[in-house]
Amino acid sequence: MARLAAILVTGVFLGAAMTYGLLKITQPGPSPAAATHAPVVRDIVAVPKVSAPEAEKLREQRYAGLTTIEQIYALPSEFARAEALYALAGRSDSAAIQALLFDANRIADEQDRAGAVNILFFRLSELDPQSSLAMARTPEFADDKRYEARVWATWGRSNLDAAIAAAKAQSTHKHRNAAAQSLYSAFGYMGNDITDYIEAELGIEPDRTTRSRFLYRMADRNPAEAVAWINAMEPGAKQEQFVSWLGYYLAREDATLAAQYAELFDNPQYRQAFRNIVAANAASANPRETLDRLIAEGSIGRNRSQYYSAMRALASQDLDAALEYYARLGGDNQYMSLGYTIAAEYAKRSP
Repeated sequence: MARLAAILVTGVFLGAAMTYGLLKITQPGPSPAAATHAPVVRDIVAVPKVSAPEAEKLREQRYAGLTTIEQIYALPSEFARAEALYALAGRSDSAAIQALLFDANRIADEQDRAGAVNILFFRLSELDPQSSLAMARTPEFADDKRYEARVWATWGRSNLDAAIAAAKAQSTHKHRNAAAQSLYSAFGYMGNDITDYIEAELGIEPDRTTRSRFLYRMADRNPAEAVAWINAMEPGAKQEQFVSWLGYYLAREDATLAAQYAELFDNPQYRQAFRNIVAANAASANPRETLDRLIAEGSIGRNRSQYYSAMRALASQDLDAALEYYARLGGDNQYMSLGYTIAAEYAKRSP
């Protein structure tokens, strides 16, 4: 097997070298623009807990005596801690919440930290969205883009026109686009009067992620509704894109059921494309079964997408098995691109 792999991989790489002039795979170095801010110290850990009777007394007082993150995390239950933090955030001004955010970011437990930071960002976004946006872009929080997205979504739901005005005022297209996509997410992603209004005001279309989320949400409700929506679209590249996305999305759960929706497409080319996508996805999920069936039937030529999908999946799972299947083809040139895929996988594992 090792000899077979060596012969095959050497031949494939020589072919690839003639085509691309590249034999060595290199790893990218660190970006010169990488952030250099000091790491956050997570020093709020194992805070001594108050007793249940003490915690109940604090609840009766609406947690009025609690003013710090450490005091809140001394409460004995997750519910009590969240309840107290909501109460503290609700009676605090913008400056106090910003200070609490930096303290909450010191919580060592990842789940507790995320819960506290989310609560405080929600409140700050309602109370002072400009400061919340600035906070989301600080070195402590900028790595997690969900915080800024949450600011825009909360701002949009509370005052859409103000949020749109702020989005227009952003100094870079990157920031304007991030604002637009977050506002779309707050109102169902696309396909309604509010998202149309956002697009008209900002001049930025829903991006691939936003469009796909819109489609997947519709498909979760009713796949037939998603197909009908695609049928009603203007013909073109975006319509084809939605056909592809829907095929991949539905096939993940049940390829047999997903294939039945192909008949609902008005365009016969889309029906066939949808079937091919679903079949290719099923082939990736069951590569050995698919390969054995196609070879036994002699139908590889008619089912190239299934064959390539199965081989790519198998190469990532069991490279030796993929090499054996490839060798059974007799080195046919029509499968050379597949050989490059196998060779690349081999190179990753044996640099």
